[in-house]
Amino acid sequence: MNSGNLSYSIRFGSSGGENSRGLTGEDVAVERQLTPERRAWCERTLAGFDFVKWDRFIRTIGPGPTHAVICYGWIDREQDAYKDMVVIALVLETMKVVYMASSSDKYSKRICQLCGIDPALHKNCVRIEDRFGIPNAIHLKKPAGGTDAKK
Repeated sequence: MNSGNLSYSIRFGSSGGENSRGLTGEDVAVERQLTPERRAWCERTLAGFDFVKWDRFIRTIGPGPTHAVICYGWIDREQDAYKDMVVIALVLETMKVVYMASSSDKYSKRICQLCGIDPALHKNCVRIEDRFGIPNAIHLKKPAGGTDAKK
């Protein structure tokens, strides 16, 4: 449909092999702040977590405005087939980690140290199965009278 001289173009993918799903105005603003120096800092920071497999990130603008990249990763667990999660927020202007969260008891203190965050500020995760009676929780504990934990 053509309304006068207006034309619209939608592009999926890019010629450079990148996945360009389309950036919002916020995403574009954060990408502009991701200078080569800041990108290198992000890469060094993430690589320092050698026990984490980084998966995804989102771009966001905070107060100030500050531009941040919030990264999500996974830690393999030795005791079962599950993984622990890690979330860290990298502020581009200051090149500092300003937030972290993890479900890992084993690595929580090390994650805090790598982020430059006082480990005393970290809060331990509480299992959903221990507090809420919902059917879609991950159950690691053996049910009463049962022999296997539901997964």
